[in-house]
Amino acid sequence: MIIIKAAEGGKFVNESEAQSVTHNKKYGFVVITFKDGHSENIFQVESMYYTNKQDVEIRDNGLMMA
Repeated sequence: MIIIKAAEGGKFVNESEAQSVTHNKKYGFVVITFKDGHSENIFQVESMYYTNKQDVEIRDNGLMMA
């Protein structure tokens, strides 16, 4: 599960449906490309978390704008 926390709220993404997830910290946005070919942009991203079934968690804090 990928959890994206943005200024407008949270977004939950099933990693099995995503082909790629790119977090641009410099500009504060995430681009999600799904396996079916469509993509989604999320702006004003404050942090991004990845967790799996083995309880491994990766945090990507990163709104570099002050």
